[in-house]
Amino acid sequence: IGLKKVWHQSLKERQSWLKPVAELTISGQCKLLHVTRSVVYAKNKRLLKAVAKEESELLQLLDEKHTRHPFFGSRRMAQYLGE
Repeated sequence: IGLKKVWHQSLKERQSWLKPVAELTISGQCKLLHVTRSVVYAKNKRLLKAVAKEESELLQLLDEKHTRHPFFGSRRMAQYLGE
């Protein structure tokens, strides 16, 4: 990507180009794309928070199911999760 092309793209589009690859660090990619690292890390933090919230809701559902049916084994709980 040439610099002219980078400057004419929106910030959101440049942020979407960032990928966690081994050849170039996130820091290096941010420098090349002229994107601040704090924006990238804040986005990642929001994504992790959303995943954590979803996981806690699933764990709460599992806990409720296990409390009502403590005799369910792993197979039956897996079947319950599949529904």
